[in-house]
Formats: sequence, structure tokens, C-alpha cells
Amino acid sequence: MATTGKIDTLLCAMPLEERHRELLYKRLPDTEILYGGYMRTPAEDVKRAQVIFGNVVPEQIRLAENLQWIQLGSAGADEYVPAVPENVLLTNATGGYGETISEHILAMLLMLQKKLHIYHDNMKDGKWKKMGNVLSISGSVCLVLGMGDIGGRFAEKAKMLGAYIIGIRRSDMRKPDYCDELYTMERIDELLPRADSVIMALPNTPHTQGVIDKRRFALMKKTCILINVGRGGAVIKEDLIDALNSGKIWGAGIDVAYPEPLPADDPLWRAENLIITPHTSGGWTSPKNLDDVMEIFLCNLDRWEKGEPLKNIVDRETGYAKKDV
Repeated sequence: MATTGKIDTLLCAMPLEERHRELLYKRLPDTEILYGGYMRTPAEDVKRAQVIFGNVVPEQIRLAENLQWIQLGSAGADEYVPAVPENVLLTNATGGYGETISEHILAMLLMLQKKLHIYHDNMKDGKWKKMGNVLSISGSVCLVLGMGDIGGRFAEKAKMLGAYIIGIRRSDMRKPDYCDELYTMERIDELLPRADSVIMALPNTPHTQGVIDKRRFALMKKTCILINVGRGGAVIKEDLIDALNSGKIWGAGIDVAYPEPLPADDPLWRAENLIITPHTSGGWTSPKNLDDVMEIFLCNLDRWEKGEPLKNIVDRETGYAKKDV
């Protein structure tokens, strides 16, 4: 297992601002700090690193002969689990994205409920026309698949707006105050017919691939809205297109797709009542994301130097952050 203590060489593969760099120089005055791009760091810098903060191309990690710890800048770690040796500590950024991504989910949901995407299109055509009934979040049932940091933050916000919250978790069945009901994934088929919105904040694991397919779309209300900010592979794309174009559900909002980037000629772009954003809900477009992920690294850095267990250690079997710290 990796040792802890002094860091000789730190590689930052993050889009840090100057204020973040100044903070690191003050915090680590005797450490050589290398800066690379997020997923764009030269292989020679990866090779020299003792600690990596951020995300490098997973295949480059095998070059890092002195590597002891990787603090990812992402919550998702699925690409890194097979690439990172067992003797290297792997921690993720769980807790660094909940606020901004939950806001993105809420924005998409309200936009679809109120048909604002349709009115925006009408506006461009100079069309003053009422487009029929709309939906409300107040009194609606939100089924949240994945009640971690992101799903939980959204559930809190939706609860304050009057929604009834049903959560689904893989484990840890302690029900938060803002959650009205809590179940495991085995109950999803009986819960889908109750849902006015289905919010997906699932990581990429073998168990989450194709969770929502044609059969499960058929279980949803025609007024149901699907939002996916987890991984594109959790929804069968062709089944989503069919559900939208045939009116089997009200609409959908996705910040993830499969593949990414989504090709310009992909039929998903032309599906009815669909809002697509290019994986930006938790990207570096928000300064708050950088600040929150930086805070996670600095907290773990303190623990590293003291020889204490790190937070957000990735469970290599599940791909989730362990909850034992």
C-alpha cells in the first residue's frame, strides 16, 4: 500500500486558476508542482509524479514509477479502477459536484414541465401561441435513482418545492429527512408507475448499464419526465428516442450520452421534447466546482501528511467511494 507524508512531486491535471495555484505553492513550498491539462498531460510529467491531483489518460498511469496516490477531479472512477495499481491509493471527488449538478437537474426539469424549450423555439420563429397544459413540481412524485451527493442534493431542493421524494440506493438504507420513501433497485419496476419524474444520477458500473429500457419506459406515465446526469449507457438510446417520438413520456433532459461526444448525425439530436447539454452540469464551467474539488484535495492532503485515512477512497469492486471514513 502507498506510503504517506512528504510529497516530492505533485502533478496537477486540473484547470486550476491562479488563486488555486498560489494556494498550493503556499501549502506545499518544498514540493515540485507540475501543471498539466485535464486529460491532456504529457506522458513525461505523468511518469515523474508521486501524487496526481486531477485526471490523466488512464493508460498513462502505468508509466508513473513513483506514483503513490491519485486524487481524481471527477466523481466517476470507472476508467481508473482497472488502470491504477493496487498499491496506489485512488480517491475520487464525490461531494464536489452535488450543488451545481442538482441545480442543472432542477433547471432541466422545470424547463420541460413548463414547456419553456418549446416556447424558446416559438420565440425564434416569432410565434405567439399557447402550447397547452403544463406540469408542476409541487405535489409531484420524484423518483431519484442514485441518492448520493448529487441525487440527494436534488431531492432536498425538490422537497422544498413541494415534491414527494422516493429514493433508490444501492446500499445504506438510512432514510434522510427530505426523502419520503427509500428502496433498493430491486423495487424499481413497482415504483416507476408512480413517478412524475425519474432522476438518474447513477455511476457507470456493470449493474447500471441499460437500467432504463423499452420495458421500463412502458411502465412510466405519459406525463413522466426523465432526467439523466449520470452516465449515458444507463439509458438505452434507441428506446429513449422511441419513447419521446411516440409520446410514451412527456420529455427528457440529458447531460450525458453514449457515445460522447454525440455525433452530429445521431438521431438523438432530433428526438421530440428532449433537452441535451454536452456533459456540462458538473464541468469546469462553474467556478464553484473547482473550489469544491480543490477543497476535497486539500482535506485529503492534510490527512495524507498526518498519515490518516483518506476520504473518498474508491472501492475497486463497486466503483463507489467507500463510506468508512
